[in-house]
Amino acid sequence: FERVAAGKSKDGRGNRNKAQFMLGQTLYHMGFYQSSLTVFDDISAQGPRHLFFGETLEWLGLLASKLPEASGIIDKVGRYGIGALEEFKEKDPGLYNRLLYLMGRHLYAQASFRQAIDVFQEVNTGAPEYTYAKFFEGISFVRMRKARPAIASFRAILDAIYSGQVSGVDEERMENLAWISLARVYYTAANQRRAGGEIDGTLLGQSVESWTKVDQSSEYWLDSLFESSWAFFLADEYSRALGNVHTLYSPYFTDSFYPEALVLKAVTFFVNCQVDNAEATVAQFHDLYDPVKRELDAVLAKNQDNADFFEFLRQVQNGSADLSPRVRPIVSTALSDRTVLQHLEYVSLLDQEEQRLNGSSNTFQDSPVGGKVLEDIALARAFAVDQAGDLARGRYQRLIRELRDLSNQVDTVELEIATFRRGQIDQELSLIHISEPTRLNST
Repeated sequence: FERVAAGKSKDGRGNRNKAQFMLGQTLYHMGFYQSSLTVFDDISAQGPRHLFFGETLEWLGLLASKLPEASGIIDKVGRYGIGALEEFKEKDPGLYNRLLYLMGRHLYAQASFRQAIDVFQEVNTGAPEYTYAKFFEGISFVRMRKARPAIASFRAILDAIYSGQVSGVDEERMENLAWISLARVYYTAANQRRAGGEIDGTLLGQSVESWTKVDQSSEYWLDSLFESSWAFFLADEYSRALGNVHTLYSPYFTDSFYPEALVLKAVTFFVNCQVDNAEATVAQFHDLYDPVKRELDAVLAKNQDNADFFEFLRQVQNGSADLSPRVRPIVSTALSDRTVLQHLEYVSLLDQEEQRLNGSSNTFQDSPVGGKVLEDIALARAFAVDQAGDLARGRYQRLIRELRDLSNQVDTVELEIATFRRGQIDQELSLIHISEPTRLNST
């Protein structure tokens, strides 16, 4: 197949196209998924000019169950039109739903939100991709600033889970993700001020109720605890807001990183005229996070290119990174989101494929196909490492940027405190100035 596809035989275009298609199939069955993807990528890039362009879509769908999103599989499925999926509707419903989800993700990435929503809504309720499709449908509505349909999409996830209609997914995670997404939509909608400039108390209450539904064992629980603190602040329930902040900074969660919670705490004290407490909270913020900011800057200066940052990422993941105990959990959390982990998984999968190749016969390794497989893996790995390093560095820089912004906010609170104290002094001096003539006149 490789000889024919490469034009090393006297076969015509039809046979060359067929040989390339069958080469991709064979590599798939041998477990060399990256090389198989490389073949099918080349076919799909040629469009209808390739005789097996249409048939390749099915194999891209199969590869999507073997390779993570970091492999670029979504963009390759996106080369096909929506109509190309119809043939699988009756033929292979499972594949059909997977392709619908991938096509929707492609449209979402292109910011074609209306089209993405239409595709996501076609995913069958019982399909493993259903809850994910509904989540991205809801996020698409959020991006379009349409709160009501977004709420309906997130609630559809909960309805499907509670009615037992979903399978093949992490139901607990998706349930908690749906609740925190609902809370965020309600909170945002509540802050769309009414004509009188008032916050919508009903929607604010619904946001708090949704946050309380997030399970304590969930990865989203501390986020929900912090986010609901702002809702309590807006509702003038200051003690509950401070209670949440106190929980976040309890010894049980020493690895948590919520510097904004101290900003909220300082503001809460200040608006309640507890200026000494506000001042103490500002000092606490600087004591905790100024050293963190300096260390983060120093680490970034040492890892400038993507390859260096990828190695730093791997060290963070295996616990060998040269970081202080204070900073290590902060960086680990920042570099452990699912997208970053998917890129690490992809590199690991490519390493496994290389090991599989090394374990094959010398005849195969030394063949043109074996050389092609090794080249495909090496190129994909280099690209994956670069992508992972770039993504991780972006996350790291965002962490520094957010900490800098929060530091500026704390400085603003500190300035307000200084202005308040100066006003108190001026008022006292003014009272002294007024009282003197009064005493003189009475004398």
